[in-house]
Amino acid sequence: MTLFFRPLLAVATGLMASSALAENALFGNNWYDVEMMLVAYTDLADIDNEHWDKLLAPEDLPAAAVSDPLTGKSAQPSAVQQAYRLQQWQQNWAQHLPWPVTASNGYWSPLAANSHLRMQREASRIDPQGGMRVVWHERWIEPVQAQAGQLKHPINLTLDGEPEIQISGSFSIYLSRYLHIHTDLAVQHLSANLPQEPLLMPVAETTDSLLATAIDTTAAINPVAEPVTVIEQPEPQPVMIDGLYPARAAHIVMSRRMRSGELHYLDHPMLGLVIRLTPVDIPEPAPAPTPVAAPAAATTSPAQ
Repeated sequence: MTLFFRPLLAVATGLMASSALAENALFGNNWYDVEMMLVAYTDLADIDNEHWDKLLAPEDLPAAAVSDPLTGKSAQPSAVQQAYRLQQWQQNWAQHLPWPVTASNGYWSPLAANSHLRMQREASRIDPQGGMRVVWHERWIEPVQAQAGQLKHPINLTLDGEPEIQISGSFSIYLSRYLHIHTDLAVQHLSANLPQEPLLMPVAETTDSLLATAIDTTAAINPVAEPVTVIEQPEPQPVMIDGLYPARAAHIVMSRRMRSGELHYLDHPMLGLVIRLTPVDIPEPAPAPTPVAAPAAATTSPAQ
C-alpha cells in the first residue's frame, strides 16, 4: 500500500467507526429485538356477551399513523431514514474499496422485518378451533424512544370469513422509566347476514334521498286549488360496507408497562396481543486491518 493510500484508509476507517456513534446519537442506546402477535377472537357467542356498536363514529376512529416502518410503504421518520441510508451506504461503499476493509454483517436496517420468528411455539398453541386466530406475527429491531418521540407502527389487516374482521390503526412502543406499549386500534366485524337489528342509513329530509311523486289533483279534488305534491319517504336501508353488514366494532386503546425479556399479554374481548422485547447491542464495524509499515531502508555510515 502506498503512502498516498494510508491516510485515505485511516479516514475511511474513521468514518465507518464513527457511524455507530452517529447512530447512537440519533437514537440512543435503547435498541430492542421486538416480536409481537395480534390474535383475533372469533367466538361470537362469547364476544356478544357484551354490547357493541355496529360501526364506530368518525370521532372514535384511531388517529392516523404517521409511517409504515415494517413494510416501508409510506414515509419513515426522518431519523430512521437517515440511519437506514447511512448503513446501506457504509456497506456498499466498503465493498468497492480497493483494499480490504470489511463492514460488519450485523448492521440492521431500523425497523426492517426479521423473518426468523422465535415465538412459533406460542403461536402454535393458539387453536383456531377455539375461537382464536393469529392474524399478524412480526419481529424487528427498533430503537425505542421516549414517549414524545415514539414511532408509530400502522396496522391494516383483513381476516376473511364469517364475519370478516378488519383491524386498523397503530401501536407504539416507548420508554418512560419502564418500557410501555400503547395501542390505538379499531376492530370491525362485517357479516354477509343481515343482523336482527341492522344499522340503518339516515333518511335525509331533502330531495335527493326522498322518492317524490307529483300528483296533480286539480280535476279530482278542487279545480281551483294549486297542484299538490305528495312526498313519500322510502324505507330506511341497512348500512353496507363492501357488500357486507356492520355487525360489531370496537376502538381498542390499551397501555401496558413491560419488562424486557418477558412475555406480555394484552387482552380485549375482540383482540389479543402478545409481545416480547429483548435488549440488543448495535454491532460495531469490524476493524480494518492495520497497515504494516515497510521496513526502513538500511543506511551505512560513512567511512572514517
